[in-house]
Amino acid sequence: MNNKRAKSTKQMFIFIFVISFLFVFIAGTLQNLSKLAYAEDDPVGGTGTLSTAWYDDAIAQNAGETEFTVSTADDLAGLSQLVNGGNSFDGKTISLINNISLSVYTAWTPIGTASARFKGTFDGGYHEISSFTISVGNSYRGLFGVIDGGTVKNTGIKGTITTLWVSDGHVGGIAGHLISGSIINSYADVVISTARPDSGSKSYYGGIAGMVGVYGGASVASISNCYSTGSITIAPLGNGGGGIAGWVHSNSSVTNCYSTMSITYNRFVGGIAGSNDGTVTNCAALNPMVKATAQAIDDPQDRRVASTNDPSRIFSNNYGRVDMLDIDNSQAKWTKRGLDDLDGEDVTMTTAQTAAFWTTEANWEGDAWDEDIWVFEDGNLPKLKSPQIVVPPIVNAQTPTITAQPQGPTSPIQMGADFQLEITASVSDGGTLTYQWYRSGISGYESSILIAGAILRTYKPDTSEVSEYWYYCVVTNTNNSVNGEKAASVYSTSVQVQVYFSDPDSFPWEIVGSVGGVVLLGGGFAAYWFIFRKKKI
Repeated sequence: MNNKRAKSTKQMFIFIFVISFLFVFIAGTLQNLSKLAYAEDDPVGGTGTLSTAWYDDAIAQNAGETEFTVSTADDLAGLSQLVNGGNSFDGKTISLINNISLSVYTAWTPIGTASARFKGTFDGGYHEISSFTISVGNSYRGLFGVIDGGTVKNTGIKGTITTLWVSDGHVGGIAGHLISGSIINSYADVVISTARPDSGSKSYYGGIAGMVGVYGGASVASISNCYSTGSITIAPLGNGGGGIAGWVHSNSSVTNCYSTMSITYNRFVGGIAGSNDGTVTNCAALNPMVKATAQAIDDPQDRRVASTNDPSRIFSNNYGRVDMLDIDNSQAKWTKRGLDDLDGEDVTMTTAQTAAFWTTEANWEGDAWDEDIWVFEDGNLPKLKSPQIVVPPIVNAQTPTITAQPQGPTSPIQMGADFQLEITASVSDGGTLTYQWYRSGISGYESSILIAGAILRTYKPDTSEVSEYWYYCVVTNTNNSVNGEKAASVYSTSVQVQVYFSDPDSFPWEIVGSVGGVVLLGGGFAAYWFIFRKKKI
């Protein structure tokens, strides 16, 4: 009886273990599915020596080239050097084709400065740039320093930014200052802090961008379909810190974004925007805490969605995490709740982790969040979708087809005769055919030598002396427009060409004797052995 009970208990234990294992496996799988936003290939690193070859080579082939690709950390560092040296890439696109690690660049130099701004399009190709580190300087810090009229899209960034001091800083995961242009379909997983928290107050720190637009609304800038996670800790000084943007100026906007960053800042602090003078629409501040260390009686220093000095600024259809902590580790300061107010409408994390919350049109102004851009799964927050990347098939240069093989003579030809070998071949892929003739002392392709200058589809063998050689031609198709092997070759048949003396008097040898006897060959024929010597001239 006890044995049966022990056996039963053991079986039950095994059953429970299997069920538990399956539960953990399934839960882990669902957790991982939420991370399938961007390509998960191992990141490509670099040597630490920047490279501009990707640009120089393209321009060397076509001075008007507008499409470029970067594939390594060294290439991205090369882009920084080119832009900061004055090449704005205006009207040009740079595409990232790999996940990359910037670990060898321990002090990243942002792309674009106040005087040399990035104006092109950077397409991250749904890849992540990891091990991103900034630990020097203060103004215009991020993957990009200053963007003016440019676009960054489909880009993920993961790393740390530690500034030396706060004063007059523009710091963001993607860009320090987005003067004009856009950041779309991108995310930042960054930890932002300062080594000198007591060094100034004019600063703008954001998970995606530090500053969006310019004071007075002289330019138009936008951030849309982005999210941020990590933390911003800049205290006790600082003047504008937000999960997406530090400061959004008039005529600029943040749309369809969310943040889970923990933020501790001096003043003008918000889960989405530190301060909003523009428009914040259809956003969700899901930050665990948003804390302003400097508080004022006249409101507002910290808000769930965004603070502002101007109540007329546009807040439209935004949400704030219901249990978000303020500076007092409570929710007492969130007094401006509502879809169109500074603290947004209450939303629980349980609700925010349902697909229905994001995909129900009634929850949002205009359309619901776009299912072509985002992945929505119950139990997880949205992640940016990486569309299935269709890898183009590898196309090699076509192997030529020989339609007419070279033909040797049917019998030996006389010395000095005019004889020509000829080959005909074709391709249909638009490539260019070239020819090279070879000669060998034996049948086939072994022990052959290249015949210098014999590069036409016709060739006249040397008949100036008695000889016996085999000839063949290698036909090569070169097509530089394909993405695979750009050259393909085919060998012709090997043909024999014998050259003999046509005039006996011109034979350079004479008989001087004979050796041996008669060799009967049958059929009435006989053969003799003779001794020859070269004729005297």
